[in-house]
Amino acid sequence: MLKLLLLFTLCIASTATPPKLYVAYPSTWPQQLQIKTCIGLLNRDSTTTSYAVYGPATIWLKSIHNISNPTITSFSSFLDQCLESNTTQHRFISYDSKTQQALLPVIVTLAGVLSAVPFDVNDAMPLPSTATTLVFDATKTFHNFAPIDATQYIYEHHLNATMGMAKINPGYESQSGKAIFKPNITRGPSLDLVDYLVYAKMFNLYLTQGCLPFSKEHKLFKQIVKDSPWPKPVKVMGYDNTFVVSGGDFFEAETLCDLDVGMGQVASAGTINLAYWTQAKPVTTPLPFNPTPTTIYNSSKTYIAFLVGDGDNLDYLQSSRRIWIAERLQMCQKTNGCQYPLLWTISPHVLYLAPDWARWYAEQLLLTKLDRFALPPSGDLYSYPELFPEKDQNTFVTNTERDATLLSTSVTTDWEWATRWTKSIEEWFPKYAKNGIIDAVVTVNTPYNLPTLAFGKDLYKVCNEKICMKDVGGDGNKTVVFKPHEWRGTRGSTIPFANEENLNVSAMAKEINGYAHGSVTAIYLTSDGGGNLADIDQLVKVLGEHVEVVGTSIGAMAMAASIAQETIKEQTL
Repeated sequence: MLKLLLLFTLCIASTATPPKLYVAYPSTWPQQLQIKTCIGLLNRDSTTTSYAVYGPATIWLKSIHNISNPTITSFSSFLDQCLESNTTQHRFISYDSKTQQALLPVIVTLAGVLSAVPFDVNDAMPLPSTATTLVFDATKTFHNFAPIDATQYIYEHHLNATMGMAKINPGYESQSGKAIFKPNITRGPSLDLVDYLVYAKMFNLYLTQGCLPFSKEHKLFKQIVKDSPWPKPVKVMGYDNTFVVSGGDFFEAETLCDLDVGMGQVASAGTINLAYWTQAKPVTTPLPFNPTPTTIYNSSKTYIAFLVGDGDNLDYLQSSRRIWIAERLQMCQKTNGCQYPLLWTISPHVLYLAPDWARWYAEQLLLTKLDRFALPPSGDLYSYPELFPEKDQNTFVTNTERDATLLSTSVTTDWEWATRWTKSIEEWFPKYAKNGIIDAVVTVNTPYNLPTLAFGKDLYKVCNEKICMKDVGGDGNKTVVFKPHEWRGTRGSTIPFANEENLNVSAMAKEINGYAHGSVTAIYLTSDGGGNLADIDQLVKVLGEHVEVVGTSIGAMAMAASIAQETIKEQTL
């Protein structure tokens, strides 16, 4: 029956019409750049929608459109059709891939705002006869330009024509160690997202010191953001790996790049064909969901929720998270149905960037009968929202509440710096209690191995509009903020103070089983830290009978526990 239901979802998930042109991915990156640019430009016109066939692209064609073997257009024919289209109208850009690879992000921006296809002057293939209108010659205008110079040019000439910001690495080595300030180009550029960046006319940049205070690049970066027409908080597509500290990308969440404005990332550097998938009708009404089982709080029990983390990354949703969903369904099939609920984090931006994916995932969760969505870190954007200016915080809350409504959830995740929890509890989290749409906030500590003293021994704080504390009485909406409890897998860790986040299954079960009866908590499973579904499944099997796994009701359970504890205190006075 489960397999039949799965096949049924393949037939009902699609709202977009299949692409009209398909092209295989060429081997050289300058030609890949042309293909990706053309896909972006062609998808602006519904009569010429196009699609690159490589990687997970065929999987989604099968899932959404039931297409297994699309008819592939040759590279040269595809390029001609692109140049002759109403969108491009024979326009092209010249650049030098050997001397100007570091300027590639800027070339992509120009391709979008000028609706033109980039051609490498080193290409052995002659310029197509369909490329007749040279609209920009980077070999001349950008001669001897550094990335900051080319970015300055785009800022001065095309800022108001762009719709938002993006960052894709043009091929720099890992910016760590000796290369942390001045990396070299050592590999091919990141091109997977280019079709969307061109389609949406994104201001694409990659300044290796763009987020480093007191640098010239940082000054320009801040000026661009200040003068831009983009909505605030600013969402940054792609991925920022410009500064690596202890193996982590320090500025990946974007918030620290400019504290004068709210900024966050939509992780998507490896997401392909987004210019096509965004053509589907966006999700504007709440997605279907499994009803929350009626759970009456019992003070003799311990309640816990498991969040499957890292769903903020569109790359994961495109590929690896599909595998996890299939694994989950197989597990449930072996036990004649799912035995406990999971909360799956998912980027809210998939609601409009790839709405067919969102609908597909919602259908898969329905098959479990129990699972629901949760918002990933930190709600609407991967960010540290407590650091936002207050006006951007307020907009962020509104955006996150909208996302939660469409994803049919009341649970969000929030990452903050270890030194900021007190301020977050006093001023940031109470904002969610105003409307009560978000009734549970599962927090994650950055860096994860530092203590979170603001929570003390409490597993959660209950917030009203004014403050978060252990017991908040009175009328009005409430939001529960759970103390950081991240599980990064079972392999252990040599990092100081990191054992708690890397416990094996037995140790984790011992900890949870040992909580005082009546406790309520939530665990965030970091999949890219090493955690997996099997860890959760094995853990649940060895939890005590008094431990109950719940889903979106975790906030309600904590509120009920808080009321029960307050009642006991009053009775003992």
